[in-house]
Amino acid sequence: MLQYIRKIIQISVIAVILSITIMSYYGYLLSAKGQKDFMDVVMEEKGHIAGILYGAINKVAAPSPNAADEFVSYIDMFKGGVWSLTVYGFNITDPLAAVIATISGKAFYIPLAISIIIPMVFIFIFGRAFCGWVCPMNLLFELNEKARQKLESFKVPILDITMDRRYKYVVLFSMLVLSLFGIQLLPYILPYALVSREIYSYIFYTAFSFGMVLILLLLLFELLVSRRGWCRYLCPGGAFFSLLGFIRAVNVDADLRNCPVNCQICTEVCPRGLEPHKNIIGMECDNCGLCISKCPASAVRYKFGVRSLELGVKAKAIIILFFLLLTPYSSLLTVSYAAHAKIINPHAGAQTHYPQNPSEEYISERDGYIVNFSVFQHKQSDSTIRVKAVAIVRDKAAGKPYLGPLKMVFYRKSLFSFKEDMVYDFKKDFENRYPFYANLPYESDFKVKVSFNSNGKDIEFEFPIRVGEPKSNLIFLGLISVILIASVITIAHLKKKQSKVISPAG
Repeated sequence: MLQYIRKIIQISVIAVILSITIMSYYGYLLSAKGQKDFMDVVMEEKGHIAGILYGAINKVAAPSPNAADEFVSYIDMFKGGVWSLTVYGFNITDPLAAVIATISGKAFYIPLAISIIIPMVFIFIFGRAFCGWVCPMNLLFELNEKARQKLESFKVPILDITMDRRYKYVVLFSMLVLSLFGIQLLPYILPYALVSREIYSYIFYTAFSFGMVLILLLLLFELLVSRRGWCRYLCPGGAFFSLLGFIRAVNVDADLRNCPVNCQICTEVCPRGLEPHKNIIGMECDNCGLCISKCPASAVRYKFGVRSLELGVKAKAIIILFFLLLTPYSSLLTVSYAAHAKIINPHAGAQTHYPQNPSEEYISERDGYIVNFSVFQHKQSDSTIRVKAVAIVRDKAAGKPYLGPLKMVFYRKSLFSFKEDMVYDFKKDFENRYPFYANLPYESDFKVKVSFNSNGKDIEFEFPIRVGEPKSNLIFLGLISVILIASVITIAHLKKKQSKVISPAG
């Protein structure tokens, strides 16, 4: 029964992500149709089969124009995926996403901190249970494990390379260090973030992105090279949740007095490669309950009560580093802007022609003024990206918006420098904000300078923008794939060579 409940939750998570994205795209179609008939817009965008689905949704959700408008506003309160989610307007963010955004933005953003409260409470109660119960990729890995067992039953020669579990902590620490320099790779290598992105990509653009290649590589890696190798040895997300959950309220506990003699069934089925039959579980347990379900003597069970699990000196040092990096008084947090959702998973939204939350969002303070700068993107075709950049300027002391002239200059990144690309002068505000629209037929990195004059003093802010999916990201993903494949081949070669050396002469 326990495993049926767990499977239902895993499937429900994927169903929720899928439903939110489908309804968000439906909201986008409603807002995009203008005076056109809804079904004509659907057929143009998605074709006949998808048209049936969205037509059925439209009959139930928006029987009248007024109902359609109300429904668009309603579904816009639900956005995102596992990496970052909005429910009834309340943001819920993966704590690891918040850490990466804070480190890369080098500023403490209170709304972002509030958005991790629910996940943090979950971790302090259940530990690494996200991996076993919520992670959508874990369901795929478990199905992949079934396929691996089938191959083994047919005597297909496959590898089962084991590695040091500490590798994933090295990967996590490396990702944090790279974030300090503005290089965010985690959204491109964390499978659960990739699943949300690929669902979004397919529903909105009817095509998968390069992230699907990495998902398939990871499935092949666990299928043919290392049983549950990603989750056990390499996943930085699993490392992060293990560190945070070393003190937890719900634990797996084995009563060794009731264990049958020489029984190791619980250890054999453990997806994390732990040893419940010796009661050696530790902070890497994801509370999946497979050992509990499979134990013939019911000697393994959940135990309630705060329990501090084994935490090494290195792990303690990493946790201390987390909090040093996140404190508002850290010397690392000195630049003027903070990334809230920079290059994280796009939220699928419904309002206007920009079907997501900001792809990038910053808050910056200088000379008594606070600027909120957001970027919205929508891929209109294979060669055109519609970009909307919005600046909101407030006088911090007076608490009122700045409504005077403002200049926005876009600089496009070339090979060695940034070159001025577009300039827009606002004579005044537009509804207390300064929106800029552009159709960009290319994908690149930009920086934007927002400047205005207050009481005779020129005040200038600078923000980075990443338009589309620049080639640099593909290069990073390519390098990751090459390194992963090269590492697997090297380890397999060394293992094979070692086995030949130690095998007795025949």
